[in-house]
Amino acid sequence: MLKLFGINIADLSLVETLARLNELRLSGGQHLVVTANPEILLEARRHPEYRQVVAGASLVLADGVGVILASYLMGQPIIKGRVTGVDLVEAIVKDSGKQRYSVFLAGSTEDILNKTTQYFSSKYSNINIVGRYSGLKIKKYETGVSDGETNDLIKKINEVKPDVLLLAFGHPKQELWLVDHLKELSVKIGMGVGGTFDYLSGSTPWAPRWLRIIGLEWLFRLINEPLRFSRIVDATIVFPAYVLLGIIKKLFHMEQ
Repeated sequence: MLKLFGINIADLSLVETLARLNELRLSGGQHLVVTANPEILLEARRHPEYRQVVAGASLVLADGVGVILASYLMGQPIIKGRVTGVDLVEAIVKDSGKQRYSVFLAGSTEDILNKTTQYFSSKYSNINIVGRYSGLKIKKYETGVSDGETNDLIKKINEVKPDVLLLAFGHPKQELWLVDHLKELSVKIGMGVGGTFDYLSGSTPWAPRWLRIIGLEWLFRLINEPLRFSRIVDATIVFPAYVLLGIIKKLFHMEQ
C-alpha cells in the first residue's frame, strides 16, 4: 500500500484487481473505483474537494509508471506493477459474461462508444454491455448538477440497472459526478475511465508496447498530441518534483 498526498493506493495486480472488484460488487453497497495516474494525483493535491473524493474511494489503483517510481522513492514500493485504465476496462468487459455481471458505458461520443462496443464484440464472444450513453458536457468542478441531460443519463442507467458503470468524462469531472449522483444510480461500482474509450475504439493511436513497458508512453503522446503538452509536463516534471519535495521534507523532520 502506497500513501501519497493523503491517498491510499493499493498494490494489486490486474488479476487481483478483478477479484477485488468482484468482492466489492457482491459485498453490497456502492463503490467508487479510481485508477490514479500522476495527473489525477496532482489534481487531488491541488484541490481539497477532489482529494477528499479520491481518498474516499473504495479502491484506488496505481495507473502510471510515475506512480510506481514514486512508490519506490518513498520506500513504499508497489511491486505488482501498474493497473492502467485501458487494461482494467478491457478486463472488466471481458470478465462480464463469465462472472455474469452487466456493464454500462457513458460519456465520450456516440461514434466512439459504438466503435468501442464493436471492438469488444469482435474480440470476445461473451460480454454483457447492457447500455451506452454519449455526451453530457459538464464544467470542471460542477457538482449538484440536475439538468435534463443528467437526469436522462440517470434514467437510462436505472432502466437497465448495470452492476458496473464506466464513465468517460475525464478527471476530475467523472469522479465528482459519480460521488454526487451515485446514490441516485442503480449501480454497484462506478469508475471514471477518462480517454480509455478513445484508445479502445481506435480513435487515438496506442503507443508501441515497448514504449509503454519502459514508461515512455508520454513521449509518444507528446509527438502525436502536442496539445497535451501541459498535461505531460504535469505528469513527468511537476508530479516527480512534488514527490521529491515530500521526501526531502520528511527527511528534514526526521533529522530534527
